[in-house]
Amino acid sequence: MKNFYIIGNPVNHSISPKVFNHIFKTLLIDGTYRAKHINSLQDLEKFINASRAYKDFEGANVTLPYKVNSVLYLDRISKAAKIINAVNCLSKKDGKIIGNNTDYSGFLDMCKRNKVDFKNKEVVILGSGGAARSVLYALSFYKKINNIYIYSRNRLATCDIMNNFKLLYNTNNLHDYHYVNHKKIKNVIIINCISLTYGNLKDGFIDDIPFNKVKLYIDTNYISTAIYKHFKKNKYCKTMKGLDMFIYQAIHTLEIWAGEKISKKISYSEISKILDSK
Repeated sequence: MKNFYIIGNPVNHSISPKVFNHIFKTLLIDGTYRAKHINSLQDLEKFINASRAYKDFEGANVTLPYKVNSVLYLDRISKAAKIINAVNCLSKKDGKIIGNNTDYSGFLDMCKRNKVDFKNKEVVILGSGGAARSVLYALSFYKKINNIYIYSRNRLATCDIMNNFKLLYNTNNLHDYHYVNHKKIKNVIIINCISLTYGNLKDGFIDDIPFNKVKLYIDTNYISTAIYKHFKKNKYCKTMKGLDMFIYQAIHTLEIWAGEKISKKISYSEISKILDSK
Protein backbone atom coordinates (compact mmCIF):
# COMPACT_ATOMS: atom_id res chain seq x y z
CA MET A 1 0.00 0.00 0.00
CA LYS A 2 1.22 3.49 -0.89
CA ASN A 3 1.71 5.83 2.06
CA PHE A 4 1.08 9.59 2.01
CA TYR A 5 1.23 12.13 4.82
CA ILE A 6 0.65 15.67 5.88
CA ILE A 7 3.47 16.83 8.14
CA GLY A 8 3.59 19.90 10.33
CA ASN A 9 2.92 21.30 13.78
CA PRO A 10 0.01 21.32 14.50
CA VAL A 11 -1.68 18.89 12.09
CA ASN A 12 -4.56 17.43 14.12
CA HIS A 13 -6.96 20.04 12.70
CA SER A 14 -6.15 19.21 9.08
CA ILE A 15 -8.92 18.07 6.76
CA SER A 16 -6.37 16.69 4.28
CA PRO A 17 -6.58 13.03 5.46
CA LYS A 18 -10.38 13.02 5.01
CA VAL A 19 -10.14 14.56 1.55
CA PHE A 20 -7.25 12.53 0.16
CA ASN A 21 -8.42 9.18 1.54
CA HIS A 22 -11.82 9.79 -0.07
CA ILE A 23 -10.12 10.63 -3.37
CA PHE A 24 -7.94 7.49 -3.16
CA LYS A 25 -11.08 5.40 -2.64
CA THR A 26 -12.87 7.10 -5.54
CA LEU A 27 -9.93 6.65 -7.92
CA LEU A 28 -9.22 3.09 -6.68
CA ILE A 29 -5.74 4.09 -5.52
CA ASP A 30 -4.21 1.57 -3.11
CA GLY A 31 -3.03 4.19 -0.65
CA THR A 32 -3.55 5.73 2.75
CA TYR A 33 -3.05 9.33 3.86
CA ARG A 34 -2.24 10.21 7.47
CA ALA A 35 -1.37 13.24 9.57
CA LYS A 36 2.07 13.15 11.17
CA HIS A 37 3.07 15.62 13.87
CA ILE A 38 6.65 16.82 13.49
CA ASN A 39 8.06 18.34 16.67
CA SER A 40 11.29 19.90 15.44
CA LEU A 41 13.64 20.49 12.51
CA GLN A 42 15.60 17.47 13.67
CA ASP A 43 12.46 15.33 13.42
CA LEU A 44 11.74 16.84 10.00
CA GLU A 45 15.17 15.81 8.74
CA LYS A 46 14.71 12.31 10.18
CA PHE A 47 11.32 11.96 8.48
CA ILE A 48 12.67 13.00 5.07
CA ASN A 49 15.73 10.74 5.41
CA ALA A 50 13.55 7.78 6.43
CA SER A 51 11.21 8.45 3.51
CA ARG A 52 14.05 7.86 1.04
CA ALA A 53 14.53 4.33 2.34
CA TYR A 54 10.88 3.50 2.98
CA LYS A 55 9.71 1.77 -0.20
CA ASP A 56 6.00 2.45 0.43
CA PHE A 57 6.46 6.20 0.90
CA GLU A 58 4.97 8.02 -2.09
CA GLY A 59 4.53 11.62 -1.01
CA ALA A 60 3.61 14.17 1.61
CA ASN A 61 2.09 17.58 2.04
CA VAL A 62 4.02 20.06 4.16
CA THR A 63 2.27 22.62 6.30
CA LEU A 64 3.30 25.14 8.95
CA PRO A 65 5.94 25.72 10.13
CA TYR A 66 8.12 23.64 7.79
CA LYS A 67 7.40 24.88 4.26
CA VAL A 68 10.60 26.91 4.10
CA ASN A 69 12.93 24.71 6.16
CA SER A 70 12.00 21.52 4.28
CA VAL A 71 13.97 22.85 1.31
CA LEU A 72 17.20 22.23 3.24
CA TYR A 73 16.76 18.45 3.36
CA LEU A 74 15.52 17.63 -0.14
CA ASP A 75 17.36 16.11 -3.08
CA ARG A 76 15.72 18.33 -5.69
CA ILE A 77 13.10 21.06 -5.87
CA SER A 78 10.95 22.25 -8.75
CA LYS A 79 11.67 25.49 -10.60
CA ALA A 80 8.78 27.33 -8.91
CA ALA A 81 9.70 26.01 -5.46
CA LYS A 82 13.27 27.21 -5.98
CA ILE A 83 12.08 30.75 -6.73
CA ILE A 84 9.57 30.70 -3.87
CA ASN A 85 12.04 28.97 -1.53
CA ALA A 86 9.22 26.99 0.05
CA VAL A 87 7.55 23.63 -0.60
CA ASN A 88 4.19 22.21 0.37
CA CYS A 89 4.34 18.94 -1.59
CA LEU A 90 6.93 16.16 -1.48
CA SER A 91 7.17 13.41 -4.07
CA LYS A 92 9.55 10.51 -4.55
CA LYS A 93 11.33 9.32 -7.67
CA ASP A 94 14.19 6.81 -7.88
CA GLY A 95 14.75 7.09 -4.15
CA LYS A 96 15.06 10.88 -4.28
CA ILE A 97 12.74 13.23 -2.39
CA ILE A 98 11.59 16.12 -4.56
CA GLY A 99 10.03 19.34 -3.31
CA ASN A 100 7.20 21.03 -5.18
CA ASN A 101 4.97 24.02 -4.60
CA THR A 102 1.28 23.76 -5.42
CA ASP A 103 0.20 26.57 -3.08
CA TYR A 104 0.95 29.23 -5.70
CA SER A 105 -0.95 27.41 -8.47
CA GLY A 106 -3.84 26.72 -6.10
CA PHE A 107 -3.96 30.43 -5.27
CA LEU A 108 -3.95 31.37 -8.96
CA ASP A 109 -6.81 28.96 -9.72
CA MET A 110 -8.80 30.28 -6.76
CA CYS A 111 -8.41 33.86 -7.99
CA LYS A 112 -9.39 32.82 -11.52
CA ARG A 113 -12.48 30.97 -10.32
CA ASN A 114 -13.59 33.94 -8.22
CA LYS A 115 -12.67 36.52 -10.88
CA VAL A 116 -10.39 38.49 -8.57
CA ASP A 117 -9.31 41.74 -10.22
CA PHE A 118 -5.87 42.95 -9.08
CA LYS A 119 -5.62 45.72 -11.66
CA ASN A 120 -4.65 49.08 -10.10
CA LYS A 121 -4.99 47.65 -6.59
CA GLU A 122 -2.80 48.00 -3.51
CA VAL A 123 -2.15 44.48 -2.22
CA VAL A 124 -1.11 43.87 1.38
CA ILE A 125 0.19 40.39 2.20
CA LEU A 126 -0.04 39.49 5.89
CA GLY A 127 2.76 37.17 6.98
CA SER A 128 6.23 36.22 5.80
CA GLY A 129 6.27 32.41 5.79
CA GLY A 130 5.91 29.82 3.07
CA ALA A 131 2.32 30.75 2.19
CA ALA A 132 3.25 34.43 1.84
CA ARG A 133 6.12 33.49 -0.47
CA SER A 134 3.80 31.36 -2.60
CA VAL A 135 1.23 34.15 -2.91
CA LEU A 136 3.91 36.69 -3.77
CA TYR A 137 5.14 34.44 -6.58
CA ALA A 138 1.55 33.94 -7.82
CA LEU A 139 1.03 37.69 -7.94
CA SER A 140 3.97 38.03 -10.33
CA PHE A 141 1.61 36.66 -13.02
CA TYR A 142 -0.52 39.80 -12.66
CA LYS A 143 1.19 42.71 -14.37
CA LYS A 144 -0.96 45.71 -13.42
CA ILE A 145 -0.94 45.67 -9.62
CA ASN A 146 -0.09 49.12 -8.29
CA ASN A 147 1.92 48.07 -5.25
CA ILE A 148 2.51 45.01 -3.10
CA TYR A 149 3.29 45.31 0.61
CA ILE A 150 4.64 42.67 2.97
CA TYR A 151 3.30 43.16 6.49
CA SER A 152 4.81 40.86 9.10
CA ARG A 153 5.90 40.91 12.71
CA ASN A 154 9.00 38.96 11.64
CA ARG A 155 11.16 41.73 10.22
CA LEU A 156 14.06 39.44 9.37
CA ALA A 157 11.80 37.19 7.29
CA THR A 158 10.35 40.28 5.59
CA CYS A 159 13.82 41.42 4.54
CA ASP A 160 14.55 37.91 3.27
CA ILE A 161 11.41 37.89 1.12
CA MET A 162 12.16 41.36 -0.25
CA ASN A 163 15.63 40.21 -1.28
CA ASN A 164 14.33 36.89 -2.63
CA PHE A 165 11.81 38.47 -4.96
CA LYS A 166 13.65 41.60 -6.10
CA LEU A 167 14.33 39.93 -9.47
CA LEU A 168 10.61 39.26 -10.03
CA TYR A 169 9.39 42.69 -9.02
CA ASN A 170 10.38 46.25 -9.69
CA THR A 171 11.78 47.51 -6.38
CA ASN A 172 9.48 50.52 -6.76
CA ASN A 173 6.31 48.47 -6.27
CA LEU A 174 7.36 45.91 -3.63
CA HIS A 175 7.46 47.37 -0.14
CA ASP A 176 7.80 46.62 3.55
CA TYR A 177 4.45 47.79 4.93
CA HIS A 178 6.09 49.14 8.08
CA TYR A 179 7.78 51.88 6.04
CA VAL A 180 4.83 53.30 4.10
CA ASN A 181 2.23 55.94 4.86
CA HIS A 182 -0.82 53.78 5.53
CA LYS A 183 -3.23 56.72 5.30
CA LYS A 184 -2.46 57.23 1.59
CA ILE A 185 -3.27 53.66 0.61
CA LYS A 186 -6.66 53.01 -1.02
CA ASN A 187 -8.34 50.28 -3.11
CA VAL A 188 -6.76 47.68 -0.85
CA ILE A 189 -6.77 43.90 -1.20
CA ILE A 190 -5.65 42.04 1.92
CA ILE A 191 -4.24 38.52 1.56
CA ASN A 192 -3.86 36.78 4.90
CA CYS A 193 -1.04 34.22 5.00
CA ILE A 194 -0.73 34.08 8.78
CA SER A 195 -1.28 30.81 10.61
CA LEU A 196 -4.82 30.07 11.73
CA THR A 197 -3.45 29.74 15.28
CA TYR A 198 -3.02 33.53 15.43
CA GLY A 199 -6.00 34.98 17.22
CA ASN A 200 -4.83 37.80 19.46
CA LEU A 201 -6.15 40.82 17.58
CA LYS A 202 -5.57 42.95 20.68
CA ASP A 203 -1.82 42.94 20.01
CA GLY A 204 -2.37 45.86 17.60
CA PHE A 205 -0.96 44.15 14.52
CA ILE A 206 -3.95 44.82 12.25
CA ASP A 207 -4.69 48.28 13.66
CA ASP A 208 -2.48 49.92 11.03
CA ILE A 209 -4.50 48.45 8.16
CA PRO A 210 -6.99 51.02 6.77
CA PHE A 211 -10.15 49.04 7.62
CA ASN A 212 -12.56 51.14 5.54
CA LYS A 213 -10.32 51.14 2.45
CA VAL A 214 -10.16 47.36 2.14
CA LYS A 215 -12.24 46.23 -0.86
CA LEU A 216 -11.39 42.54 -0.75
CA TYR A 217 -10.05 40.26 1.97
CA ILE A 218 -8.62 36.88 0.94
CA ASP A 219 -7.63 34.32 3.56
CA THR A 220 -5.33 31.46 2.52
CA ASN A 221 -6.69 29.47 5.48
CA TYR A 222 -9.82 27.47 4.73
CA ILE A 223 -11.51 28.16 8.07
CA SER A 224 -12.77 31.40 9.59
CA THR A 225 -9.73 32.96 11.26
CA ALA A 226 -9.86 35.84 13.74
CA ILE A 227 -8.62 38.23 11.04
CA TYR A 228 -11.27 36.96 8.60
CA LYS A 229 -14.00 37.63 11.16
CA HIS A 230 -12.57 41.12 11.73
CA PHE A 231 -12.86 42.12 8.07
CA LYS A 232 -16.19 40.36 7.70
CA LYS A 233 -17.58 43.20 9.82
CA ASN A 234 -16.79 45.67 7.03
CA LYS A 235 -19.96 45.72 4.90
CA TYR A 236 -18.08 47.28 1.97
CA CYS A 237 -15.44 44.55 1.94
CA LYS A 238 -15.88 41.26 0.12
CA THR A 239 -14.34 38.34 2.02
CA MET A 240 -13.01 35.06 0.72
CA LYS A 241 -11.70 32.01 2.59
CA GLY A 242 -9.03 29.73 1.17
CA LEU A 243 -11.19 26.67 0.57
CA ASP A 244 -10.90 26.98 -3.20
CA MET A 245 -7.14 27.33 -2.88
CA PHE A 246 -7.05 24.15 -0.78
CA ILE A 247 -9.07 22.22 -3.37
CA TYR A 248 -6.98 23.34 -6.32
CA GLN A 249 -3.64 22.75 -4.62
CA ALA A 250 -4.90 19.26 -3.72
CA ILE A 251 -5.65 18.59 -7.39
CA HIS A 252 -2.19 19.82 -8.44
CA THR A 253 -0.61 17.70 -5.70
CA LEU A 254 -2.44 14.58 -6.91
CA GLU A 255 -1.23 15.25 -10.45
CA ILE A 256 2.38 15.35 -9.23
CA TRP A 257 1.97 12.09 -7.30
CA ALA A 258 0.09 10.34 -10.11
CA GLY A 259 2.19 11.75 -12.94
CA GLU A 260 -0.94 12.53 -14.95
CA LYS A 261 -3.87 14.92 -15.17
CA ILE A 262 -6.38 14.16 -12.44
CA SER A 263 -8.99 16.83 -13.15
CA LYS A 264 -10.75 14.59 -15.69
CA LYS A 265 -11.07 11.84 -13.07
CA ILE A 266 -12.08 13.91 -10.07
CA SER A 267 -13.29 17.47 -10.33
CA TYR A 268 -13.36 20.59 -8.18
CA SER A 269 -17.07 20.07 -7.49
CA GLU A 270 -16.53 16.47 -6.32
CA ILE A 271 -13.86 17.53 -3.82
CA SER A 272 -16.07 20.40 -2.71
CA LYS A 273 -18.85 17.89 -1.92
CA ILE A 274 -16.42 15.89 0.24
CA LEU A 275 -15.74 19.04 2.25
CA ASP A 276 -19.45 19.88 2.50
CA SER A 277 -20.03 16.49 4.11
CA LYS A 278 -17.33 17.14 6.75
